[in-house]
Amino acid sequence: MYFILILALIFLLYYLLKPLLYRWLQKVAQDNLRRMTGINPDEAQCRRQADKKSQSGKVQEKVNLDELAKRKFDKENSNDYAEFEELPK
Repeated sequence: MYFILILALIFLLYYLLKPLLYRWLQKVAQDNLRRMTGINPDEAQCRRQADKKSQSGKVQEKVNLDELAKRKFDKENSNDYAEFEELPK
């Protein structure tokens, strides 16, 4: 009887302390990663977020579809495009 009571108490404590245990394990893993690689994960995450903000802040100018078509098929500026002829059926 006492065995079941002790086992239930252990499971209850584990259930209540699970978030604290996971945070502690995450901190230990980050410390090990930082020590092994010399990279601070928090700084890397801040850099990634700053890069995303700077990229999303750029204003793209609107292009008229006619101008886009002219640029795409302008043969004077680019030799990337080739002319294709339809084959007779």
